[in-house]
Amino acid sequence: MAVNRKPKSCEARAVGCQPGRWEVRYHAPAMKLWQGLRNRIVMLAIGAAVLLFVVVLVVFEAIRRGEASAALAQQAALVSDVVGELVGELVVARDRAQIEATLGGLVSRGQILGVVVLNAQRTVIATAPGWLRKESRLTVWPGDDARVVMLELRGFPALAHFQPLVARGEIAGGLWLVLNREPLVAANRRFHTVALLLLVGLVGFCMVLATIGAESLVRPLDELGDTVAALGRGELGTRHEARGPEELARLGRRVNRMAEQLEASQAALTRLASDLDRQVRERTRELEESSRRFAAIANTDPLTGLVNRRGLEIELDRYLSLSRRNQQPLAIIMMDLDNFKTYNDRCGHLSGDTVLRAVAAALRGRARASDVVARWGGDEFCLLIPATDPEGALAATRRFVIAVLEAMADLSRADVSAVLGASAGVACYPEDGEEAAELIARADAALYKVKASGGSGVLRASPQWAET
Repeated sequence: MAVNRKPKSCEARAVGCQPGRWEVRYHAPAMKLWQGLRNRIVMLAIGAAVLLFVVVLVVFEAIRRGEASAALAQQAALVSDVVGELVGELVVARDRAQIEATLGGLVSRGQILGVVVLNAQRTVIATAPGWLRKESRLTVWPGDDARVVMLELRGFPALAHFQPLVARGEIAGGLWLVLNREPLVAANRRFHTVALLLLVGLVGFCMVLATIGAESLVRPLDELGDTVAALGRGELGTRHEARGPEELARLGRRVNRMAEQLEASQAALTRLASDLDRQVRERTRELEESSRRFAAIANTDPLTGLVNRRGLEIELDRYLSLSRRNQQPLAIIMMDLDNFKTYNDRCGHLSGDTVLRAVAAALRGRARASDVVARWGGDEFCLLIPATDPEGALAATRRFVIAVLEAMADLSRADVSAVLGASAGVACYPEDGEEAAELIARADAALYKVKASGGSGVLRASPQWAET
């Protein structure tokens, strides 16, 4: 039988043919699943044999005891007849001395333990031996159904039989004859000893036969159980060698067919799992790419292609975390176009969109790779400049304003009194604030202070105002 008998161990093995995926299998030793059945078969066979033997023994003992008791009672009746003939005339003659002499001669023979003689008035006239007068059951005239009595006389088992004395055609008295039952008791003991020896031999014989029969039945079941246990551990290549009774062989063949079906199903499931895993990886990549595209769309201004306000807030939180961890400065620039609303109203929204796109291109062209340029809303822009101190931030802001003015120089319309300009406010971390909202508010305040003073300038929020 092809069953892997391994000690309990932990083994890592690949799942199917997929690299990188592993599972842990625990191999437990095969259990004798049918040991209990083997024991029950043996005990049942022994119990049945013992029960049958006991029933036969009880019946035989009852028959033997009845026949022995009947034989003893018949013997007592015959002896009582003989004794009655000897003492019957003596009772009629009331020759007590002769009666006692005769009784003494009878008792001395050994099997007769005693004799009690009653007269016609049903009183005791003679006993042998004399102490029998103390046995109340032997000093009365019994009824017809109590003429045979089993009793113990001074440690001896005895049987007492009553026989009426008939002389000259009349009942002259009665006679209790007590016989020794010791030979009968000894025979019972010998019988019980032999029966016990036979019972022990029968139990041993039945145990051997039942063990051989149970082993021939249970061993194929144990082997079949080992096969099923191996299949349960995932060893689907295991097969059962069908043998034993035809029913068990048929069951083994069915288990083998089940193992073949399981092996085929596992192969199909492995292929299916591999296909599903590949499809999941592909779908995951597609979803990640879609998520990145959606995030870019959600965080990008559609008109200028710059990062929008939401995207800037995300980047500002990330850059602030880096600046805190690396203890580096950071600058926020808020920029607004001067006279853009007048320009947009007089020249049209399409012309205004052209201005916004030109400004976005100028800012993007002037910014470093690490800078973040965003459209904050309307004609307002925001720039995030990492690793830049306050002096560098002011200088960079001036360059950004110059680039914007150059980009809008050809777009201004003097004929409609719409000359475009740019104003900017700067806030620096950590001098002007340590939180994102605080820095944006300071830069915005600096921007509107510039615009309130006429525009076209750069101003830092704190610690002091610096203006070009």
